[in-house]
Formats: sequence, C-alpha cells, structure tokens
Amino acid sequence: MTQPIRLLLVEDSEDDALLLMREIRLAGFDAETTRVDTLRGLETALESQDWDVVVSDYALPSFDGLTALEMVQNAGIDLPFIVVSGTIGEDVAVAAMRAGAHDYVMKDRLARLGPAIQRELREAEDRRARRRAEQAYRSLVEGSLQGFVILLDGAIAFVNPAFAGMLGYSVEEMQSFTREHVSNTIHPDDRDMVWQRYAARLAGEEVPPRYEIRMFHRSGEVRWMEMVATRIEFDGRPATQANLVDITERVRHEREQRALVTVATSLRMAMTRQQMVDLLLEEVRQLFDADGTALVVCDPEGLQSTIELGTGIWVKATGDVIPAGKGLTGRIVEDGCSYVNNDVRSDAHLAWNDILATTRAVAGVPLITGETIIGVLWLGRDKEINEDDCLLLTAIGELTASALLRLILNEQLERTNQELTDAYDRTLEGWARALELRDGTTEDHTRRVADLAERLGSLMGFENDDLVHLRRGALLHDIGKMAIPDNILRKAGPLSEDEWTIMRRHPDYAFEMLSKIPFLASALEIPYCHHERWDGTGYPRGLKGAGIPIAARIFAVIDVWDALGSNRPYRDAWPTHKVITYIRDHAGSHFDPSVVEIFLNEVCGAEIQTPE
Repeated sequence: MTQPIRLLLVEDSEDDALLLMREIRLAGFDAETTRVDTLRGLETALESQDWDVVVSDYALPSFDGLTALEMVQNAGIDLPFIVVSGTIGEDVAVAAMRAGAHDYVMKDRLARLGPAIQRELREAEDRRARRRAEQAYRSLVEGSLQGFVILLDGAIAFVNPAFAGMLGYSVEEMQSFTREHVSNTIHPDDRDMVWQRYAARLAGEEVPPRYEIRMFHRSGEVRWMEMVATRIEFDGRPATQANLVDITERVRHEREQRALVTVATSLRMAMTRQQMVDLLLEEVRQLFDADGTALVVCDPEGLQSTIELGTGIWVKATGDVIPAGKGLTGRIVEDGCSYVNNDVRSDAHLAWNDILATTRAVAGVPLITGETIIGVLWLGRDKEINEDDCLLLTAIGELTASALLRLILNEQLERTNQELTDAYDRTLEGWARALELRDGTTEDHTRRVADLAERLGSLMGFENDDLVHLRRGALLHDIGKMAIPDNILRKAGPLSEDEWTIMRRHPDYAFEMLSKIPFLASALEIPYCHHERWDGTGYPRGLKGAGIPIAARIFAVIDVWDALGSNRPYRDAWPTHKVITYIRDHAGSHFDPSVVEIFLNEVCGAEIQTPE
C-alpha cells in the first residue's frame, strides 16, 4: 500500500523534479505535489495549505536552499525540510543541518530520499505528540492544588497558580523569574545542593528525585517545601520539572520523627559500639549543622566520665576524662536535666573554652535508661540553638541511651534489622494527597487502599513490576476527579442526574490525563476501570467479567472495603461484619467472586466475625 503525503517541492529543473518524484513513488509514497521555483511561489504555497514535508534543491537561479529553509522557519511551521543537491559540499551540508534542515541527499544517491522522508515524517509526528502531551500536562497542573514549576536554563518556563501562591507571587511575576531570581528564593544553605542536583539531572546522572528545601516567601518568611524533581523535554529541550508541597506547618512536628529515623538507621547499620558512636555523631552533626558533637559515657561507678568520641571542634577532646561533678557534663549528670546556652562563654562551669573556636551555643542532654544516667550527648554551633532543637536533641538522646546501653551490655551481639524496621511508609505522591484534601476523602484513604491492593495483588500472583504498577494505579485511582468541578465534587447533598453524568466521567478524565504519560501507562487500569462491575453494569465502558482488567477487579473490592469501613462527612463507618456481608453478597454482580474469596479469607483474616 502507498502512503499519501503532501509534498512541497522547491526545484527549478523539471527533469530533476521528475527524477525526485520517481524515487519518492518507488519508496511507497503517493505524493500530492506542488513544485515552486521562486520565493514568492514558496510563500504562497506555505500560506495556501498544510504540508507534510519540504524537499528543496540547494541551488536555484534566484535563491538557495538555506533561504527557503529560513522562510519555512519564519512561517512558524514545524515541517521536515530535506535539502537535495548535486553539488553541495560537506561544509555546506553541515551549515544546512545547523540552520535547521533535517537531512540532505545528493542527487547521485537519490535512493536515500525515500527512507529520509519516512524517517523525518516519523520524527515530526513524535514532535507533535510531545507538544500535545505538554499541552495536556499544562491543563492538568493549572488547576492542581500542588505546586508545579518547570525550569529551563535555570529560569522559570512554566509555573502554576498553586506554587506562585505558596511564595506570595502572581503567576505573571514568577513567569519572568530568571535564574538569579529563582536562586534568591532558595535558602542559602540549600542553594548549592539544589543547583548541583539540577545540573546533574540535566546531564542524565542519577539524582535523588525527592527532597526537602527551604524557600523564601515574598514576605521574607522561610517556607519548607517537599519537592519531587524529574528531567523532562520541554519545547524540545532538556528541562527540570518539580512538583512542590508546602510542608512548613508539619516540619516542626516531623523533625523529631525524621531525626529518630535518621539515628535509628545509623544505629541499625552499626555492628559494634564504635560504629554506633561514629555514625550517631556524624548524623547529629549534619542534622543540626553543628560545629561539633560529642558523646560522653559515664563510669558505672560514678567516679568519672569519658569523652568517648568528639567530632568537629571537639575531635581533640576524644578520650579526655571528666571527674565526677566537674564541668558542664558533671552538672548534667548530677541534676539529670538538659543544658542549653547560646552564650556559653559566660558560664563559669565551662571547661572546654580553649577548643570552642567561634562556637558560642552548646546544648547537652542526659542519656537516661530507667533511672540511670549513662552519658551525655553534646552539640555546639555558632548559630542559636532554639527550643525545637532542644526537644529534638532530647528525643535523639532517649533513643541513643537505649541503643548505647544494649551495646555496652553486649557489644558482640549483632543488631537485628527487625528491631529497627523502616519507621514510615514512603510519602504518598503529592497529587494523590492533594486530591484527598480537595474532595474531603477520609485521611490516609489512598495510602490504605494502596497497601491493601499491593497485599492482595501479591496473594493473587502479582510480582515485581506488576506490583509496582498496581500500587501506582491504586494511588491514582481517583485522579480523574481533578477535572470535576468543586460544586459537584464537594456537594453535601445527593447529586442530580446531570451531576452524576459529569461525575461518572472521572475515569475518562483519568485516561486522558495518564495515557499521555508513558511511565504511568501500565498503571492506568485501576484509574480507568475500577468502576466497572462484574455483571457489566459499571462504567465508563460497561466491561464485564474477565473483560475487566484484573488490577481493577482487585481494587474494586478494596476501594469499597475501605470506603464503607471509614467515617465520611455524610455517614458513619459501617461495622466490619456489615461490610463483609455487603462484599460477599455482591460477589458475582459487583465484584469478581474469586477476588472476593481470597480477600475475605486471606486478607481480612481475624476481622471476619459472625455478628451476634
């Protein structure tokens, strides 16, 4: 079969034109061709209709191929442009490619013309597909509650209203931000890290995508942001996309938890007491941006204390012995209270004045197990140590005391990874969290159903990548509701028939959003099909039985289980036995019976009880 194309031929020789057309036909193209040999003719042809490809002779009587290429580019058309010549030299060919020509073919090698056209048509379609995806992306993030920004050459190429609002600017103001403006919004302590990762990401290196940074609000207030950054193509060029959530209000509450995780991880890595102390002090030093840290261990007899290890400004103090009751350490051991002083040089109890350097602020917390103080954890820095820092150091001290005691009592015992398992699940994807906040979904609903989906999927034979796609699909199951208006999504009373019609379109919206994102294509089955029913009465496509993807059949059970078993603004949670009865009664109509059986028998377990 021949492939129809619209060909604009810039050629003054009719004989050469016939040769070119012959090669194009032999290559399998049915070309609707217009031949021009003047700039005016080319201008008219570009205005008259759309073209698939331009093939231009390099040397014409009144102009050359580069002039024709410039005219096509000035018309703002992304059109494959192939130069054909019998005399073009290598330097001229290179100049043509640099100017934007997509390929060149020598007239004595016209057999290359057909494959060149075929290749350029494919690449042109790829470029158009990318532009369509970028437009869809813009539509998605414009209305998002999560911040989105795209950096091109370090400057802002795109920003959505949510992110502009987080920093107190308008979209128009931030769209004009240069690299310098962007840099000024980042806290100085985070600036180098952000730009280093930005450069590494653009270079294709492996860079952690998720991290937290501090940014300045327009008012000068420091705001904490959780950021997920990835490398993308934007307008055909490498760029960085970042989505951001303002986490300022919870940072203070989570600092203690993050610190415990950090220290717990260090303790888990340590096989000996020495390793534990090394890792602990280094983590504390980095966490508090301290000039020095130290761990002091008390003699069991209470006669003295020893600086087991010092780092930074206190490294030379390692091994020093402190008599009981002497110095700041002796003060802490005697009264069992934490110590903080932002002008420590004024304290008469200070014994380390000669090693403080510029450090003025120090804090120490007792390491207490039961009623016994086994040591003191110290940090010092030039910056002020505030109340939150003290609370955090105290929490670390509590964990350290327990771990240190275990190692002191038995340094030969291997630490078990089970004692210190991961303290938190990975933070849910930002847009799933934002959607929960928007539509009033029960808090943590998305995390719960994702965990259950992964568990049930594993029981039903899902492995490796399939489990990853299943979890992603569960996290994004209601992402299509981003396109549902607030007056419908958040309506307190029942929806009208017209409103239900709009609401039932959210799986289609999910398909439109996600199908254009390649790495989410395999996770699309749940967002698109989780409202299909086993008996074929679901939506959006009325799929039936095994025609419904297995991932969607798994999730349908889990979604109903969690929804009915959770409190909602319009009703209280159902008791477990009632939810179980509902799911069992709808096996074969709403749900896949085989999924229901495994879910009730293997997942619910002891929760299945016969009601009185």
